[in-house]
Amino acid sequence: MERKLLENKSIIVDSGAHTLYTQKSINISYGKNYDFYKSKDFWDYVDKYAKFLVENKKVIDFYVNVDVIFNPELSWKVQKYLEEKYKLTPMPVIHYGTSIEWLEKYMKNYEYIGIGGLGQMVRREEYTIWADSIFNFICNNSNRIPKIKTHGFAMTSIPLMIRYPWYSVDSTTWLKFAGFGNIPIPQRKNNQWIYDKSPLIINFSISSPIENLHFNALYPKQQENILKYIKEQGFILGNSEIKNVDKNYKLKENERWVNAKKNQIEIIKEQGIINCYRQRRNFCIKYFLQLQDRISTYPRTFKIKRKGFSQL
Repeated sequence: MERKLLENKSIIVDSGAHTLYTQKSINISYGKNYDFYKSKDFWDYVDKYAKFLVENKKVIDFYVNVDVIFNPELSWKVQKYLEEKYKLTPMPVIHYGTSIEWLEKYMKNYEYIGIGGLGQMVRREEYTIWADSIFNFICNNSNRIPKIKTHGFAMTSIPLMIRYPWYSVDSTTWLKFAGFGNIPIPQRKNNQWIYDKSPLIINFSISSPIENLHFNALYPKQQENILKYIKEQGFILGNSEIKNVDKNYKLKENERWVNAKKNQIEIIKEQGIINCYRQRRNFCIKYFLQLQDRISTYPRTFKIKRKGFSQL
């Protein structure tokens, strides 16, 4: 299953720039502090990343600059460093608030550019105004087709995925879905699954509290439709039982603790969506691959026109 889902896919290596920013910059003090990016530790990190890319370039299709979030000047400095010292060609990245001038500068020499998504406390309304101006520039021609390829980082917002003519996107949201017992279920209309609207995120974990969007709290007809979709995708619901045991109980095969304080275990009778992280993960992968097929083929036009964005 896993090999079939991922075969013939490109490998893009991220640089860890987002983690560096959240751990070394915004957490140092209130606001943004970029002192870390002048330190030996940062440039040692860049060197190690570059050496990893050089050693593994035969199996990597694309790799990303160690961009400095919200600081295009420092991002450009790192970009040129990797190019000149290591002869690498990393994907440049711009983020919310970056001016058109920087985008124009990159577009002169790069055919594939990364665009930061909704992270860093940016509201969707703010991001949309900025991103509209960015894609208006990228698609500033008579046919409104993108002049370059774009990769959307942290981009699994369905409305934003559909709104813009991305070449590729990524996010870890789908892994979080699976880890917390959730899977995406597309909305249904006229007996058809609708992929151009945000899906319902349904929780199936037997150990999760039953709330509005837990499978067990839904109406029978809703459950029936969801089970139909799960079956169509080649998965099963699975079967588990919760049992109270003695605090010194030793787990047997196909058993696991679900609430150690209450001495409760889960007995897995049949693996499926409700009790198997791997199946939920594969389900999410398949959903997003199907979403990709249904949005449109690349390249597609960007028809939305909006006046320019004033940099914050």
